[in-house]
Amino acid sequence: MPQKLPFSNWSLKKVLSLEQDPINQARIKMVIYGLWLGLIITSTLIPYYFIYGPSYQLLRSCVMALIFLSLIKVLLARPVWRETAHIILLVITFLILSNIYFKHTVTMITVQYAVLIVMYSFFGLGIRWGFIYSLFNIACVVLFVAFDAGKFVPSEVQEVTGRTAFIVILITNFSLILFGHYHFFKAFQDNIIQLKKAAQIKSDFLSTMSHELRTPLNSVIGMANLLLIDNPTEAQKENLGILKFSAENLLMLINDVLDFNKIESAKIELEHISFNITELVYNICRGKKAKAEGKGIKFHLKVDSALEGKRVYGDPMRLTQVLYNLLGNAIKFTRAGAVSFELKLLKADEQSVQIGFVVADTGIGIEPEKQKIVFEPFAQASRETTREFGGTGLGLSIVKHLVELSGGEITMKSQPGVGTEFSFNIQFDVDETIHPDVLIESPAPVALSGFRILLVEDNAMNILLVKKLFAKWWDLEPEIAENGKIALEMVKEGSYDLVLMDLHMPVMDGYQATTIIRSMADPKKAAIPIIALTASVSRNTFSNIKDIGMDDYVHKPFNPDTLKAKIEKIYKQQTSDIPRG
Repeated sequence: MPQKLPFSNWSLKKVLSLEQDPINQARIKMVIYGLWLGLIITSTLIPYYFIYGPSYQLLRSCVMALIFLSLIKVLLARPVWRETAHIILLVITFLILSNIYFKHTVTMITVQYAVLIVMYSFFGLGIRWGFIYSLFNIACVVLFVAFDAGKFVPSEVQEVTGRTAFIVILITNFSLILFGHYHFFKAFQDNIIQLKKAAQIKSDFLSTMSHELRTPLNSVIGMANLLLIDNPTEAQKENLGILKFSAENLLMLINDVLDFNKIESAKIELEHISFNITELVYNICRGKKAKAEGKGIKFHLKVDSALEGKRVYGDPMRLTQVLYNLLGNAIKFTRAGAVSFELKLLKADEQSVQIGFVVADTGIGIEPEKQKIVFEPFAQASRETTREFGGTGLGLSIVKHLVELSGGEITMKSQPGVGTEFSFNIQFDVDETIHPDVLIESPAPVALSGFRILLVEDNAMNILLVKKLFAKWWDLEPEIAENGKIALEMVKEGSYDLVLMDLHMPVMDGYQATTIIRSMADPKKAAIPIIALTASVSRNTFSNIKDIGMDDYVHKPFNPDTLKAKIEKIYKQQTSDIPRG
């Protein structure tokens, strides 16, 4: 029920305060301003008709003035703006009908009344009522003019009402049209601004949550990795494998939500770099084959011989994401039988190749009525599927967007109980540059003797993880600073060869601390290598890292081998006097 307001507190602001939607607030303004203008025009015409007549116009003006005044009182006492809008539209309809059926005349004022009906009905009450009121009144006017054109009077001046009344009516009608459009479209603009703010708040929230969720996950996955390389027993290895698998699955769900947010915000940009297409496919399938065989199902890979060793330009990371999703789903939804992946050359010329990707399985399949929605966000084939197999329902939606962003189109064929096939084609530019095969040998162990590392990190579990890794790799103990401010004091007082800098910390974050370090008077301290440790995946994070002068970054949850390789690279650069860059 609408909330009542005491008549002693008549106020448009109080009525508006009861409505949170800007468009509904605009509708209330349209109604109240229309009532006030209607009251003004009828009050102006009453003395005119009292002196010059005719009497029926005087009576009509008096009745309408009373109606408008009553509606103003009601609307300011109770925010029943929808009902009031209906009454206003019915009154204007009555005016049109009275001109047609009582005066047997259609004037320009009658036409303007019809215009007001169209505007007020659509803006005030929406599409359904807009069509009802508009079609009825327009039909009445048009039919009258069509069947009795001799009684169409172009100007109210030709009637007894006179020029003054005509001018007052004309100004009032145009004022109503002006006010209506202004308030409605201002509300529309305000709504768009609110939606943009809400989208930005959502994006910022997801970025913050990404950091807060990834930070503990970094510790869980890192500890699992550390224990797995610490010669565990077979029973311990199995338990650690389950722990790591569960944590990585949780990380994958977080990544899906964040990628979906990027897609919604149109913030995903594809890279255009050279990579070996078959090497990428072999690396992906190597891990997926092991997973399939672990479930007792076969994994078949077929690669077109014409593509062997072919280098193309594209985004290998996003292509990997697409194939991981499709192959992961195929394995997940297949209880028995096989999963197959085919890579085939469809077209080729000197500059480009069109490559087809086909992922098929003998899994549970998808019901025909559900096949239309599988690419929709948060959609899965059924609740039973969600309960049995899990997932957010975002994977295929992300796959579809990434394939389309790459210029391709994904299609699906599925039969319940038989299996499912996904296929898509992407055109790549060919890289004709010669890339000689290089034998990559396992690097010799590096001893970081005398290498001083400052770890700037506020999370106790991450500190413990890094300490254990350093002790295992190099028998090295890093020094610790819990925030950027402490790190600055330690850099000023001490001498360090490397700083591992978390970006999000209390008191002073990694961005501020790095900026101050780079501006220090001592050139050696200002040039100290800094590696960022970040769990953030926001659009500007990595460009900001480069802009403020950090040397590199490690993404949380980090792969221990990645962190180790980056630290040893900087150690080798310093000990061999190789310029950094």
